[in-house]
Amino acid sequence: MLYKPALNPPDWIFSPAWTILYILMGISLFLIWKSDPSAAPKERRRGIFLFSIQLFLNIIWSIIFFTFHSPFWALVDLIALWLAIVITIFYFYKISKPAAWLLIPYILWVSFAGYLNYSIWILNQKEPVACTMEAKLCPDGSYVGRIGPKCEFTPCPGATFQYPEKLDTQYIFAQEWPPKLQIIDSAGFSCEQGGLGINGRPNMTIQKKMNNIIYCIDSISEGAAGTFYTDYTYTFLKDNKLIKLSFTLAYPQCGNYDNPKKAECEQERQTFDLDALISHIAESMQF
Repeated sequence: MLYKPALNPPDWIFSPAWTILYILMGISLFLIWKSDPSAAPKERRRGIFLFSIQLFLNIIWSIIFFTFHSPFWALVDLIALWLAIVITIFYFYKISKPAAWLLIPYILWVSFAGYLNYSIWILNQKEPVACTMEAKLCPDGSYVGRIGPKCEFTPCPGATFQYPEKLDTQYIFAQEWPPKLQIIDSAGFSCEQGGLGINGRPNMTIQKKMNNIIYCIDSISEGAAGTFYTDYTYTFLKDNKLIKLSFTLAYPQCGNYDNPKKAECEQERQTFDLDALISHIAESMQF
C-alpha cells in the first residue's frame, strides 16, 4: 500500500487526462512533421529527436513506478522527462509556435506529476526498524539497550573489554558473568595476601604478576548442596586507573559424578586457567 499526498487526484482522472495530453502531443508532432524541411532543418531534426527521447522517458516512467515499485528512480526519470520536454518545446517553437503551445499542458501536467511522485517517495520511506527491548549487561553493572538503524547496543559507559559469553568448561559454571567492572582513579594500590581455602583455592588474597601487570586476587568460597561458589575480585592498575573485576563461579564437587565424568571433572579443575582468562580480558580493556 502506498501513502499518497493530500492533492493526489482521484484515479479516474488520470486516464482522460493522459488521453487528452497524448492527442495534443500527436498534433504537435504532426505540425512539426508537416512543416517545411528547408525552413529550419537543424531545429526540426533536433526537435523530433528530443520528442522521441521524452516519449521514451514517459513510457519507462510507468515501468519503473508501477512494475518495479521504485518511486525514487521514477522521480529521477521524471526530472529527465521534464527537462526533455522543456528543450523540445524550445526547438518546436522555432519551427511552429502552435506546436510548441500544444505541449504546454503536457509540461504542466508532468510538473504536477513530479510533485505527486516526490510526495509519494517521501511518504513511503521505509520506517525505522523497531529494535527489540533487549538489554545488555555492562561491566559496571548497568544495562544498555539497542538503538540506531542496525539496532546495535549502545556503548557501555566507562570502559569496554572482550570476554567470552560463557566459559568453555563442562564442570565449572559462571554464576555471575560477565565480570562487573569498577574504575577508581588511583596512582597505586597495595595487596595484603592471606591464606588458602577449600581445595587449595585462595580464600583471602594473593598477588600474582601476569604479562607485566600485577593482580591482587581476592576470593571467598562458600559451599552449598555439593557445590562451591567462589566470589572473585581481580584488582590491578591500568592507565593509572585502579580496576576491579568481580564475578562468581560455581564448582560442583567432582565426587558428585561417577567415572568417567569424575575423572573429566578433576582433569578440568587442573587445566582450567582462570588467571589467563582474566589477563586476556584485562589486555583487551579500552577506556
